[in-house]
Amino acid sequence: MNEPHSNWIGGEWRAAVRGKSYGIASPGGESVQRWPRSDGDDVELAIEAAEEGGRAWRDWPRAERLELLEDALATDLFLGDPDGALAARV
Repeated sequence: MNEPHSNWIGGEWRAAVRGKSYGIASPGGESVQRWPRSDGDDVELAIEAAEEGGRAWRDWPRAERLELLEDALATDLFLGDPDGALAARV
């Protein structure tokens, strides 16, 4: 059986708060993959982490944030921007 997937919260992989997971079985009945059975507690942790990340993001100087976003767009990290039009709008 494979290890369960985890939730990416606050920059790290975490199992579901309550430790529950669910899986998909192969036709032969053996477990092929598992995922966390997340609930409201996991959502709360994710919201708290996002709020903390937002504060950290706002604390960066604006010019550095713009540079990071432009680099990400230019290197096709997020949406793809082959002609640079989207990065120019940032």
